[in-house]
Amino acid sequence: MQRYSLVIVSVNEPLLAGIYTKNISSSNPESEGMELQETYRFYGHTTHALNELFSTLFAKGVEIEHMYYARGPGRFSALKATHIYLHTLALTKGYRLYSTSSFAFNNANPIHAFANKYFVLRDDEILLETQCEAVEFRLPKVLYSKDFSCDNTPLYILPVV
Repeated sequence: MQRYSLVIVSVNEPLLAGIYTKNISSSNPESEGMELQETYRFYGHTTHALNELFSTLFAKGVEIEHMYYARGPGRFSALKATHIYLHTLALTKGYRLYSTSSFAFNNANPIHAFANKYFVLRDDEILLETQCEAVEFRLPKVLYSKDFSCDNTPLYILPVV
């Protein structure tokens, strides 16, 4: 049975997910890409969206081998819920887990933080700015595992109290 890679971007609403297969090969194993096969979009609280996603995938009999996700920045509660949920699945189901910055899924554009504040990436530093325009997250058509890391520590950026 074919096993798939799952990509999840849940740092802001809606939750985006994509199923990828290893279809694109080259002479260099590090540059092998995975091709997007199917996409999902879920609205609502992150835990409900994750439950809906995995219920759908398990009901379809989708065999997951790897999970890739955006580890932040983004909404604190969404990051925390995603981190706990995916790590639990990785431990109980044996999935391999990889992550990267949320900016990888929106072409390094501002990400809504809270109220009128946005996370922006400048010179490899994440800053909090006001009155920016956020861009929708998108799943890449081709996914390269070299763009992800096993360092799955959430990227929490909280305002000064």
